Amino acid sequence: RKLAALPASVPAPRLLWHLDDDWVVLGIEYVAARPPHRPWQQADLDALLDSLEVAADALTPPPPGLDLDTAEADFAPLLQGWPHIHATRADLDAAHLVECEALARRCAEVVGGDTLVHTDVRSDNVLIDPDGRALLCDWNWPVRGCDWFDSFAALIGPRGEGIDVERVIAERRLLRDVDPEAFDVNLALYVGYFFFQCDQPVPPTSPHIRDHQRWQGEVCWDWLSERRGWS
Repeated sequence: RKLAALPASVPAPRLLWHLDDDWVVLGIEYVAARPPHRPWQQADLDALLDSLEVAADALTPPPPGLDLDTAEADFAPLLQGWPHIHATRADLDAAHLVECEALARRCAEVVGGDTLVHTDVRSDNVLIDPDGRALLCDWNWPVRGCDWFDSFAALIGPRGEGIDVERVIAERRLLRDVDPEAFDVNLALYVGYFFFQCDQPVPPTSPHIRDHQRWQGEVCWDWLSERRGWS
């Protein structure tokens, strides 16, 4: 239903057919493409951010017929892990953790908007086609939110792999005019989510997910610390 609602201008593999009869089967367009290079390279990141700008334009306002949660409501549960973080992360400065939580709890102030937001943009949900265009996959969790959310989230992996994402922010049209404090609020939200999730039991269907979440949490903490001037 979500894939079928995407306008043709959104750079994503198309839903060709589906079967819903006890089992649910989706027939999705095959594309001759590759995942982004790792560590991230600037050309692949540029292609991804170009496609996210195209998608944001096409998905503002969201397509009719989708009953989307708001970003404010959808992200509220991501705050639940802070008591656990304060209790388990004695390696991090306690005052900075308090400030980080306070920032995260302001997320409803900054994430709202009138764009269909993917919310799960990372390297394994992106394909680069032979023309160098990025295609966005795995539209499981869309919400109605701000048009810059996906572009900012897409920078976590590249930041962790050495790309100067502050320079990227200054150059991209969906990011360059955003209040810097809004980015800090988002980073704090990610910190709380990833640091809590990485300590949860490892699901047998995804044995490496907790390590990946721990790494993303550390990337976001280091990035936020740099932006806030924490030692």
